[in-house]
Amino acid sequence: ETPAPEESLAAETPEAETLAEPEPLALEAEARSTTPVQDYVIRLYQVVLSRTPGADEAADWEERLTNQGATGAEVAAGFVFSPEYQRKNVSDEAYVDMLYRTILGREASLDDIRRIKDAVPELELEAFVHGAMCMSYSGRCMLSSFLTGRSANQGDCSHTCRWNYKLHYALEEEERKGTYYPVEEQDGYTTILSSKDLCMIDHLDDLIASGLSSLKIEGRMKSVYYIALVTRAYRKALDRDPDWLKYRDDLFNVSHREYSTGFFYGHDAVDVNDIDRPTSYGYQREYLYLGAVKEEVQSGIWSLDIRNQIRVSKPVEYIGYDVYRIEDDTFQLLDEDLNPVEKLDHGKTGYLKTDKALKPGYIIRSEAESKTIN
Repeated sequence: ETPAPEESLAAETPEAETLAEPEPLALEAEARSTTPVQDYVIRLYQVVLSRTPGADEAADWEERLTNQGATGAEVAAGFVFSPEYQRKNVSDEAYVDMLYRTILGREASLDDIRRIKDAVPELELEAFVHGAMCMSYSGRCMLSSFLTGRSANQGDCSHTCRWNYKLHYALEEEERKGTYYPVEEQDGYTTILSSKDLCMIDHLDDLIASGLSSLKIEGRMKSVYYIALVTRAYRKALDRDPDWLKYRDDLFNVSHREYSTGFFYGHDAVDVNDIDRPTSYGYQREYLYLGAVKEEVQSGIWSLDIRNQIRVSKPVEYIGYDVYRIEDDTFQLLDEDLNPVEKLDHGKTGYLKTDKALKPGYIIRSEAESKTIN
């Protein structure tokens, strides 16, 4: 993805949580994995073939993934349909048990999910409920690979469909002659290839009723700030927190494109024509991610992980796992020698002095000066 500036960090995946009702429901965030490809192959040997691979075996699969363009799904299918697995002659129950969870494509509707769950009740189903939507068919797009050398089929999409393009000819579909697709332009460029973002926080009851066991939030190439606020909002909504609506509002404060319900409701009345139309603008954001609070080195003085410039002249907010937000316009900034300064920049060592009750890990943000990013 080509993210907004404050979203440029790869985020770690928060651990899944489990609800007691109406049925166990895990909340996960998809993020770029730090696990080596070889570990993925070893896991396939353990889960599918019930053994540890030899060194040459693992190397062969790793070569296919890293240098021969094979996708993770293709490699997994290679294991499932391998002669070794077929010789195991497993029962239907054992097969379903191995496929303990299926991650559905973003194109699956709620009706599709219900039919799958009814047909195979034992199978856990997971679906994306928040984040970017592919303008193609779940990653089957060559734009990123062609323009940047980063393959969407291998989870490395640079989101070239979000870029601005100049249209030199009108779009007319072969079987719909005389029908021209509307194109909105700003400064001579259009975002017609850019789909809207997915957001299902207002429809969680429908998701649960469909039979989903896990809700997946896109976190690849997103910052800790984005992951923290989005997962917190969904967690509060799932737990039916009395104040969940104010946490929901933060979904519109992080960097995002126009929201839709994707394909969950097909083309019915909930989002008439919504998924069929491209977003007409770039990233929207209300706040800029500045960094995070680290350790208290002296009473009221905290070391910082600085990600964007912090200025004394601009009020900040602290976002915590146990607090909605804390506003602060009286803080001081200190350099590495604890001398007062007017600003601290990314990559510099610095400290923040405040009378607010902070904790390690709290996120720091300020109101964004530019709220639309093309």
